[in-house]
Amino acid sequence: MKYIVLDMEWNQAHSSRCVDSLPMPLSGEIIQIGAVKIGEDGAVEDTLRLNIKPCYYTKLHSGVRKLTGITAEDLANGLLFPDAAHDLKKWCGEEFTLFIWGFDDIAVLGENMAIWNLDFSWIPPCYNLQFIYCAQTGSEKRQWTLTYAAEVLGITLDIPAHDALNDALYTAALLQKMDIKRGMAEYDPADLLTLDEQFKVVDHIVLSGFATKQEAQASRKVRTIPCPICGERMKYDGFYRQNKSKRVSLPACSLHGDYFCRIQFLKCENGSYRVLRTLYEADEKAKKYYTEKRDAALAAEEKAKASAKAAARTSVHRRHKKVKESKQA
Repeated sequence: MKYIVLDMEWNQAHSSRCVDSLPMPLSGEIIQIGAVKIGEDGAVEDTLRLNIKPCYYTKLHSGVRKLTGITAEDLANGLLFPDAAHDLKKWCGEEFTLFIWGFDDIAVLGENMAIWNLDFSWIPPCYNLQFIYCAQTGSEKRQWTLTYAAEVLGITLDIPAHDALNDALYTAALLQKMDIKRGMAEYDPADLLTLDEQFKVVDHIVLSGFATKQEAQASRKVRTIPCPICGERMKYDGFYRQNKSKRVSLPACSLHGDYFCRIQFLKCENGSYRVLRTLYEADEKAKKYYTEKRDAALAAEEKAKASAKAAARTSVHRRHKKVKESKQA
């Protein structure tokens, strides 16, 4: 059994017109795949880097170009995604265990496989290495960045981040530092990520024309969520942070029950913002995911409040100390 560590980079739409024309949600079109193959002895056996020519979001987003260093010229001779998926499948082999860092890659991979109508039954349930890292380092269960985790474990690789293969190499180095067999044995099966169990989309809308991200976040148009069946304005507790650009909620219709909702804030080339709002069936997996994100966001909010109160008390104490010292002088 081989261990496969997978990472991807993806392009974003530069205008809402690109998104509006799609048959289904595509939060990012994969433009690079990086993978590392590790034997059960922990040694790296092989690596893979595939550049992919975009077919849906054909213009390379300036933010993606700056972050990754990938250029249009790099992708011009890239593979079409179906060919890249075929090459990845062949390279992985028959039996392997899959690892990623975080949630986003497997979700984006699922969207790309779906929009190309590709078979993904060959992709096994995926372990989120972040969970194993948190469990074995005693860290708070949250989405730590790859670079932060590498620093904590003393990993230094002289390669730039945000290249799919380089990030896969960093993730592989983290895996090598952990007791991976124990981590897999202790892993909650409910946290395994699978493409065939990705949340089922029931409604998708693009809202555009916001001058700032703050304006988009405060917009009643964004926050008013109608039931996709009857149009009733659904009720929900709030939106909670999934990551830097995404928020999640669990709106409910009095007639048709709960839905899982994800909104994503994307910056356009002209500096304005658009919002992708997607409704999914709220099965048990979706509800569990929402609960985890909500609880993590509320805990972070309480922690921030406590830190602010402590800082305020320290400031008051210092002022009192200065006044006392000035009187004594």
